[in-house]
Amino acid sequence: MIYNQNKVEILRQRYPEGTRICVDSMDDYCPIESGTCGTVEFVDDAGTLHCKFDNGRTLGVIPDVDKFHKIDQEQTQTDEQTEEITETEDIEEDPSLVTNNEGQLISEFLDLDHTYSEDDVHIKFGLPQRTLSGFWGDVFVLEDGTEIIVYYDNDGLVDQVKVNLFDDTASSRRGGWSSVEFTPTSSNGNYICFQHKNKTDQNVRVYLYRTDESSRNYVTMMCVDANDVNSEVYYSPTAGFGTYKVVIEAYVSGGEISGDVVVNQCKNAPADPLE
Repeated sequence: MIYNQNKVEILRQRYPEGTRICVDSMDDYCPIESGTCGTVEFVDDAGTLHCKFDNGRTLGVIPDVDKFHKIDQEQTQTDEQTEEITETEDIEEDPSLVTNNEGQLISEFLDLDHTYSEDDVHIKFGLPQRTLSGFWGDVFVLEDGTEIIVYYDNDGLVDQVKVNLFDDTASSRRGGWSSVEFTPTSSNGNYICFQHKNKTDQNVRVYLYRTDESSRNYVTMMCVDANDVNSEVYYSPTAGFGTYKVVIEAYVSGGEISGDVVVNQCKNAPADPLE
């Protein structure tokens, strides 16, 4: 059992160094005997509690696999008033303990407005993983891989914030290409922005399909000339609740399709779809 970083942080706060626990049962070829007590030394990045037990052994305890309970520090290990907090299979993420989860971070990014400068953003979120090429902007990559793009205007103030939904290279010699389906997060906005950089000598059409409504009908489309780039925006009051795919068609020649496809989500309509 390997936890994500948020749950590992919860475990570390729940079982700091020195915490006393008692084993109820252990799933191991050479387990610690039931009823043996021990002291937590640390919690590793996989969420395993490394303990030194009173019988002299040291062994990792795995929540959701091994059964154990926490001993109140004010009581002895033989006290009948031992507080038995038995681990369950699901460790609830207490918002008071998890302050930097991805959902909260995305919300904080999307709340940025024109009152924030580039320096303000860097102070609040740290330095970006990379900067944009061709635009004044930063790209922040969260622990789960989600990319947040922050655009700045000519005065260095926040102009637009987008969440990257899909980023891939389209490649086909059969005149047509379709992406995998992707689903935005409803709270991140109702503007879906898609872009294609056409790397062929043929004009193409790019369609955005909303597959949760009807896989036969596209919601918007655009034409992209040979060796050019173009973008389009789809808006609906329910866009953030949809599921989508991008389809590219070499409608003139029926030949090669090649180029980058990027889809972003944002709360506000971009002034320039190409951004």
